Amino acid sequence: MKKTLLGLIGTMSLVFAQTQISGDITTDTTWTADTDYLLVGQTFVKSGVTLTIEPGTVIKSEADDGTGLAPALIIERGARIIADGTHDAPITFTSNLPEDQLPQRGTWGGLILLGNAPTNKGESFVEGLVGVPYGGNDPHDDSGILRYVRVWYGGRSIGQDNEINGIT
Repeated sequence: MKKTLLGLIGTMSLVFAQTQISGDITTDTTWTADTDYLLVGQTFVKSGVTLTIEPGTVIKSEADDGTGLAPALIIERGARIIADGTHDAPITFTSNLPEDQLPQRGTWGGLILLGNAPTNKGESFVEGLVGVPYGGNDPHDDSGILRYVRVWYGGRSIGQDNEINGIT
């Protein structure tokens, strides 16, 4: 009985594991489906770094980080995201609001890819981010893979005519 109870407690701690994410990701990182991730601020995957997200992983986001900047996952120029979900195990980005308060659009920023490919504006900046450019001169730029990825309740307004959309 004692071993069974200890085993159950150990299993429950794995099931309810949560990792808070904010700031810079500066080394290759893998997010796994057995951990819940909570974005608590703007999170930047830095140039030269790959973020891999396993199928079935759920990433939740706080609605506001207290700074007036919408929480978001930002893939900077030169960084990559490999979010290769499956039909049966999609990757989900969503709000951390309780289920009874959803659906509610615009509760967090979203997923932002800042590639280095040419644009019709040249180098430019995304609303809602400070000093982080996108666009460049590499027509073969590759920011990674997004397959079977769901982005729910993104698109946070952070000022008049200034917002971060679900996927940018």
